[in-house]
Amino acid sequence: MNDMLPPPRRDLVDHDAVRDQLLRETRQMPTRTRSPRLILGGLAVTLAAGAAAAAVVIVPSGGKGGNGGDEPTITPVAATEVLDRASKAAGELPDVTPRGDQYLYMASKSRQYVSFINGKQEVDRRSRMEGRVEWRSIDGRHAGLMSQTGMGDTWMCDNSSDYEAMSAKAKAAGTGRPKVNAAKPPKGCHDTPAMVTGLPTTQQAMRSWLYEHSQGGNPADVQAFITMGDTVRDRYLRPSSLALMFKAAGTIPGVTVTRDVTDLAGRKGIAIGQTFNGTRRELVFDPKTYRYLGDREYVSHKDSHKFPRPSESPSTQATASTEAALPEGTLLYSYALLKVAVTDKVKQTPR
Repeated sequence: MNDMLPPPRRDLVDHDAVRDQLLRETRQMPTRTRSPRLILGGLAVTLAAGAAAAAVVIVPSGGKGGNGGDEPTITPVAATEVLDRASKAAGELPDVTPRGDQYLYMASKSRQYVSFINGKQEVDRRSRMEGRVEWRSIDGRHAGLMSQTGMGDTWMCDNSSDYEAMSAKAKAAGTGRPKVNAAKPPKGCHDTPAMVTGLPTTQQAMRSWLYEHSQGGNPADVQAFITMGDTVRDRYLRPSSLALMFKAAGTIPGVTVTRDVTDLAGRKGIAIGQTFNGTRRELVFDPKTYRYLGDREYVSHKDSHKFPRPSESPSTQATASTEAALPEGTLLYSYALLKVAVTDKVKQTPR
């Protein structure tokens, strides 16, 4: 397995099209009115190897309920300090590798805030809380499964003639999506593997990887930070690779610290983030263990760095968006990772 693909796009719009777009596209610059997104689970932790039939829990659930809406307080503390500690914590995790035929189990919840301008040119705000459990194929060759609030179960299987036939049959029957039968998963799937392999082994090379594997219309420094966050959130990296990625992230311009953060699960944290074009994107860490907890985005009207915007690339120019009419600190999106495990099959619940 030698997977060097960038992480999948996060801002999916049509819930019925989740099978067709999931794990296919990289994230683009959000310059239009925000749409509900489907974010894959986060996994900035190592796995416990599992050959046994029982699922193995690798991150315990924790925290009480919360809305993650604390007022952000940006401080001058160097982000490199936070990322160095996160790197050290990651490097000390047990180095084990799950089998290709196993699944990465991820339980999470998120809140999407949708903003739009009504006929009176006033901004309306609506939000949707969403719980999710996923079983993602370690090697990408086995059908994964996603169970989502309000949507039920959905197969995660791309580029499969078997699944396409199942979908066509379901549409003809008027059911929309194929009914999930865990005993009869679609075959021939070719999804992005849950585990990333073939990553660089030095900090400088890892930094280059982040820039070279970024796709989107943002300035290079912004896109590299997004790629780092998406990779940490969406995929499994071995401890040595995760440690290097955090180290490399500390060299990306415009990354600053936010203290006293509360995530969607009510857990206290410290965040590192980057602000560009009216939006601040942050990764949240436990302030004691520096384990990754989740991420969030909120309105910020001041860039954290003067990012170069090539004149020959209009897509990198800052454009007005609905967020421009929202108050400073308005929360746009919040995501909390609750549990990660490795299982031998879909629908298997970790102990």
